Amino acid sequence: MEREFTVGGTARLVDAIEHLPEALVVWDPDDALVTCNRQYACLFPEPAFVRPGVKFGQLVELNIDTANVRSFGQVRDVCGAPAAYRRARRQAHRAGAGANSLAMADGRWLQVSERPTEAGGIVGIYTDITAAKRTDLLAWIALVRAGGGSGATQALGPRQQEVLQCIQAGLRNRAIAERLGLAEQTVKNHVSRLMRRFGARNRSHLDWLTRPTKY
Repeated sequence: MEREFTVGGTARLVDAIEHLPEALVVWDPDDALVTCNRQYACLFPEPAFVRPGVKFGQLVELNIDTANVRSFGQVRDVCGAPAAYRRARRQAHRAGAGANSLAMADGRWLQVSERPTEAGGIVGIYTDITAAKRTDLLAWIALVRAGGGSGATQALGPRQQEVLQCIQAGLRNRAIAERLGLAEQTVKNHVSRLMRRFGARNRSHLDWLTRPTKY
């Protein structure tokens, strides 16, 4: 009876994974693929190649060889800097923490979240954020058309303006948290939203984008 329940439970789990809107993959401690759903396999130009036993590194190389990925995290041009992408992708995978944006060659944007399993492997979830990216881009264009940096920042809420002013003053997250009486994680969240809103690559770029335009 216990075996029947286990088999049935496993079948239901596999069925549930297949019906997830997100792409999901599980890797063993040796970075060999254990299981994934169709959504994950279809992220690659050769879905039949994505099967149990294939190594994580092989799929990284497949993305490079087929120009399937445009950017990942801080690597803005994968085709122009394959070694940087290879290094960044492997480091993010091994870390098993946080999330990174991934731009596909077909125009889709994905958020990649990876976490370690108790067995020493990695589980990865790929969420389609294309619509959110397009919304952010349109909002940024509208803000810029409103009058450059000063016009754009006027559309921010009071707290975001305070955080932005601290960034422009060169303060780091901990110092901003102390000055504004906020938790450091709250400051990190505000900074992340500001960077997404203005399409900034880093804090310095955010500072430059939001400085008042001088004529």
